[in-house]
Amino acid sequence: MNLIFDYLKDSLFIHNVDYECLNKLPLGFFEKHFISEDIFALEQVFNTKNRKQCFFESHEKYIDFELVISCSE
Repeated sequence: MNLIFDYLKDSLFIHNVDYECLNKLPLGFFEKHFISEDIFALEQVFNTKNRKQCFFESHEKYIDFELVISCSE
């Protein structure tokens, strides 16, 4: 579990490599980034939706930890 929180924490520090890489990604980018053999991050760059266009989601196999680096959702 520490791997997940370390990745999320590192993604927020301005001078960290993970933060700088994420902030340089182009709009529309989507890639699976493996943190370990069975833990991965879906790194995505997109424009957020209007609240009325959103829906709730659930998963049977995975747990989501979502982190918005800039803007809001």
